Amino acid sequence: GTTGSWLGVTSTDWFTASNWCGGVPTQTTDVTIPSSAPNMPNINGTGAVCQSITNNGTLTITGTNNLDVYGDWINNSTFTGNTSSVTFRGGSGNIIAGTAATTFGNLVVNKSATANTLTSNSKAFTTIGSLTVTQGNLILSATDNDYTIGTDVSVPVNGILTHNVSWDTYGKRIYVSGNFLVDGVYNYTSPRATVQMIGTVTRYVRTGTNPASAFSILLLNNGNFYANGPVMINDNFWPMFGTAGNFYTN
Repeated sequence: GTTGSWLGVTSTDWFTASNWCGGVPTQTTDVTIPSSAPNMPNINGTGAVCQSITNNGTLTITGTNNLDVYGDWINNSTFTGNTSSVTFRGGSGNIIAGTAATTFGNLVVNKSATANTLTSNSKAFTTIGSLTVTQGNLILSATDNDYTIGTDVSVPVNGILTHNVSWDTYGKRIYVSGNFLVDGVYNYTSPRATVQMIGTVTRYVRTGTNPASAFSILLLNNGNFYANGPVMINDNFWPMFGTAGNFYTN
């Protein structure tokens, strides 16, 4: 077999060498999970890592454990993230793709340089928890559905979140149930792109002080929203459109 192929002959344990062709994956191992195996992999501890991963079967991460991915994420089947994190590291030009939409627990982008790109280009993903772009440029380009974030979007100073979905053409948005806090850059490459924040409790929003960072269209629904720093909007601002709630600038 090919190094990095899941065999699953011993158990479901990702960290058991005999479950793999070539042993437990390292950050230079391209992983493939087949559509059938005696057992499907479960990451039930710390330290899981791979280069690219192609999932044609079933991958589970239990608890708050993490998988570090140094290449591409290709999900063609079933991924169950629970409250875990998938962290994208390493170089540039990587993708989140596949024929199945991925629901992450938490998604973290922490590349080796701010300019290093990770592009979601086939199916819009969902996170149960948060989306954090610590370092690198996460480019959202899928037009099949909304990008849905279960809690907070955070873009620290070395991060870039690029929204490349035209609202006028596709009617799709980034849909956020928590805070939207940018200290790096949020930008958009389509003529107009939409972010919608929802919530029945207090939420905070800012685009930060970088002049390249600004919303195109921002919609707020329900709850109490506070500007937690500069909020730049280049096109339309719709606070509490058709709903109750409040927006405060301080």
